[in-house]
Amino acid sequence: METLLKILIPILMQIESGNNPQAIGDNGEAVGILQIHKIMVDDVNSLLGKIQFAYRDRLSVSDSKKMCEVYMVGRSNFTNKGLSTEDQIVIMGRNWNGGPKGHLKESTIEYGERVRYLYRKNTKKAETKTYSLKASQVEKGPFGLFVVCALIVFLFWARK
Repeated sequence: METLLKILIPILMQIESGNNPQAIGDNGEAVGILQIHKIMVDDVNSLLGKIQFAYRDRLSVSDSKKMCEVYMVGRSNFTNKGLSTEDQIVIMGRNWNGGPKGHLKESTIEYGERVRYLYRKNTKKAETKTYSLKASQVEKGPFGLFVVCALIVFLFWARK
């Protein structure tokens, strides 16, 4: 779950507020980088069995992340057996948007697709490596050309 949250929370921050910790939405009801409502703070405190977070904590990036973690651990009640990381991330994102059974609601499908898009974009960026070769590093003559061609073929093959 911890690995999933490390992937998911930055995606949620991008969707919810464009990474703006001072964002206010839903006519003043949703606050902070994760656009947390007061009822979410109450729910998180209930899950913890104590009052750990105040409403003002929604403006704290670190406290917002902690509230999201507590909520996801406490309310993500889906079976993840056989699901890819991507599908788990999407389900959890839909639960953030629509509540504990958000992944079952038609109203969260579009949100889930935004999560999926950002997951794929971030994953592809992480997997993409840039290789550069200076002319001075290449041996002159036919052998140098062979090495460059072999390197290009290898890099093309390695991307698949």
